[in-house]
Amino acid sequence: GMGFTALSTTLMELMACRFMVGVGGSFQITGAQLYLTDISSKANRARTIGTNVIAFNAGTLLGPAIGGYLAQQFGLHAPFYFVAAAIACASLNNSRLTETRDPACVRERATLYDEISHIAGQWRPLLASPDMRTVMVVHGGYWMVTSGALFTMMPLLAVSHFG
Repeated sequence: GMGFTALSTTLMELMACRFMVGVGGSFQITGAQLYLTDISSKANRARTIGTNVIAFNAGTLLGPAIGGYLAQQFGLHAPFYFVAAAIACASLNNSRLTETRDPACVRERATLYDEISHIAGQWRPLLASPDMRTVMVVHGGYWMVTSGALFTMMPLLAVSHFG
């Protein structure tokens, strides 16, 4: 997604690429949390997951500075290529991770349709509840506004104040 973001030439391409980045990021965050939960014990789970949260927050804090430097030195596409390369390296590292689930707990699914049906079945009770739908809309809206303010308005404000 990030490499394609650098290559996008229209608004629709950019939006599609950013959508891919969002989906990929959510998969990565969820997978990392699940993996860390599997390899930790109840006694050290907070410390294990806390380290991941610190790394995520450090990236959120330092990412704009690193991206700004790369963009200033090498052009506006450079930060996206840099992140794409980092994601490629992380993906290679992920291939070295061992399976953490107990094979006895893994159920076989014959097709992608069966997998999607299973997941949809788990979401149906949540989506059937008006209260849960309201919470999901409010929570989603909150994070969209917060992210928009943090990643769009703050840089614009910094540029206007600091030049």
